[in-house]
Parts: sequence; structure tokens; C-alpha cells
Amino acid sequence: MFLDLHKVLLALLYLSASCGATSPSLSVIVTGARDMDSAENLKVLVSLVNDGSDAINVLNHPQGPLSKLPTNTFAITDSKDARIEPQFMGIRLKYAQEKAAKAGDYTTLAPGEVVTMEHYLSEAYNFTFRGSGKHEYHIAPKDIFYVVTSPGANSTDTPKITPITAKVTAHLANISSSIPPLRKSHLSRRKPSYANCTQNQQISLTNAALVAQAYVSGAKAFASSLTASTNSSRYKTWFGAWSASRHKTVVEQYTAISANNFSTYTFDCSCAEQNTFAYVYPDEYGHMYLCGAFWDAPLNGTDSKASADSSPPFKLC
Repeated sequence: MFLDLHKVLLALLYLSASCGATSPSLSVIVTGARDMDSAENLKVLVSLVNDGSDAINVLNHPQGPLSKLPTNTFAITDSKDARIEPQFMGIRLKYAQEKAAKAGDYTTLAPGEVVTMEHYLSEAYNFTFRGSGKHEYHIAPKDIFYVVTSPGANSTDTPKITPITAKVTAHLANISSSIPPLRKSHLSRRKPSYANCTQNQQISLTNAALVAQAYVSGAKAFASSLTASTNSSRYKTWFGAWSASRHKTVVEQYTAISANNFSTYTFDCSCAEQNTFAYVYPDEYGHMYLCGAFWDAPLNGTDSKASADSSPPFKLC
């Protein structure tokens, strides 16, 4: 039944798109079963429609519905209390946005065109935390999308990436609290090792881990040396105006990060995503999956192998 409703709503979106907005404009509609009581029907269809009068290129960003990766794509809350949400158990990753845009990793939508993606919610969210029974949830994807403007076939310039806010039609569903999550833990409890990595990749990872260790040790030393009178522009750029409590938090964070021994992580080289550096499951601490952008990156510097290695405990999104 929900497929019929899905078609009706898409038709309405198409009619609204035919009015022809002059600037990039997207509408998003989420549909699915009204009652979800098994892992098989704990899924939604997400459709994007180009409301504008020109074709647009929408980046296949891993935090959005155009990607099939189990990231935190959706805002899912109890319909009566927005403070109640399922446990997110998917992946956190570092994404090479400019690299993806240059590589053409986007979906092109003509005016009025619709693209639909299917998402199994139990691959990224755990609804069993509420014990038993069914609860009504409000399900909507994040409303920020990224439009890529190509500089032209003969240009060496970086494509322009512009964030736009989409008009979202959410879905309400009664979801059973007894549906188990689909993902099984891949974490090996054995000693640190490499999985699916070539000899050259292992050597590269060993070197990156050493540089990453130096990065965090240096960051800890730098943060610890600061005082209210230091007036460090570097500190302000990353953390904002000085305050004793904020500085204390920064030092505590870097102290915790520097306690990690990156050379003892388990590294998995099986990821095939070309425009992602790396990803982790938050509940698999010390297990890191390396992707295509990691192998293309330099050993050190911004967006390097070392910066990716030092990211998992701290700033993957």
C-alpha cells in the first residue's frame, strides 16, 4: 500500500517542480510501511526531486540518502518526544568531498527528475533499547545536500560545491522494539593486525601510525603549554575564544588521544569507497577500515594518511 502512496506523492512533487524554480531546489519525500515489525520491512524509500528549471549535480555524500553506506543519514525521533531516538550503531567516516566532486561522484537530476533510494534502517539504528512494544517514530533524512557545479571539461579548477536546504516530507512509522539490528560486529578480539592488506599497504600503515602518534603528542604538548596570555591564533582557529574551562577540555581531549597507540590498531583494507578516507564503527574501538582516498593521500599534512589514522578517536563524522 505504501508504494501507491509513494507514487501519488511523487506525482505531486513532479507537478510542483514543473513550476520551475530559478535557483537549485530539491524536495525529499520519505515513505515506508506504517507498521514495521521485522528487519525486512524496517526500511524506507527516499526520493529526491529536482524542483528547479535547470539540471543539477547532487553530491553522493555519505551522510545523505544518495549513499548506501550505513551512516547517520536520518533524524529519527519519537513522534511524541523528540528527545527519544534509536541508538546509532553505523559507521563514522572521513570523506574526501573535493576529491568526490572532481571524480564526478554525484547524481545528475534533470528538471523534475526523481531518483529513489532504499534504506534498511536496522543497518545503522538499534530500536531495541525500549524493551518491548511498538513506538511511533518520525523519520526524515538530513535536509542539507551539496550541489556540484563543474568548472568545465578543460578547466583545472576545483568544482564549486554549494550546500542547499531541501524541502523534506517525513514519514511516521510504528516500529517494533523487538527488531534486532542487522549488523554483526566485525571486531576481532585478537592482537592488533592487518586484514585484507597487501605488504605495501601494511608498510604504509606502519609509517602513517608513527607519524600520527607524533601528531597527537605534539598537539598535546602545544595545548598544554598555552596560557590565557599566549594569544595563539592557531588555538582560536580550532577552538574559539580562550576560556579556562575550554582550554581544560582541549588538554583533556588531547591527553586522551595521545594515550592511544595507533600502531596497535587493527587495520582493514577491504573498503572500496574511492572518495572516503576511512571509517570506524564506534563500538569497535581500535578497528579501522581504510578506503580509496586514504591510499591516494600523502603520508603527512592536511588530509593525509597520518591525519586519517589519528581521526577515529576524535573527529570522524
